[in-house]
Amino acid sequence: MAITQMSQEECRDLLVHASFGRLACVRKTKPYVVPIYFAYERDRIYGFATLGQKIEWMRSNPHVCLEVDDVQSHLSWRSVIVTGRYEEIPDTPGHSNQRLKAQKLLEQRYCGGILRLHQTSFVVVKVVPFFSASTSMK
Repeated sequence: MAITQMSQEECRDLLVHASFGRLACVRKTKPYVVPIYFAYERDRIYGFATLGQKIEWMRSNPHVCLEVDDVQSHLSWRSVIVTGRYEEIPDTPGHSNQRLKAQKLLEQRYCGGILRLHQTSFVVVKVVPFFSASTSMK
């Protein structure tokens, strides 16, 4: 058994198949981590949130990271940490197609398309070209 570095392909594969992670943001010197359901696309991660602390904090400092893991057992797991930048998709006519796309992706990942999400503040986190940490143990 060894802890190994995952390739970017393996990281993307984990993100494609996962739908739950932990979103971290910072305001001044105070970190804040929240659970989040998300949907991954090649260059962005869509999440949804209502207005509150995390949205306020991300508006003030858009640098965020997302941690996602797949734990089979304490001896078999994979973990990816992705750094990125928070962006909101405004609820305006010019962004309605992008919001609808995000909503449909999230509904498919979050609830298999069975439930409909209420219109909330959709979050877009653009993924930077590298994965800051990606490890697995097998």
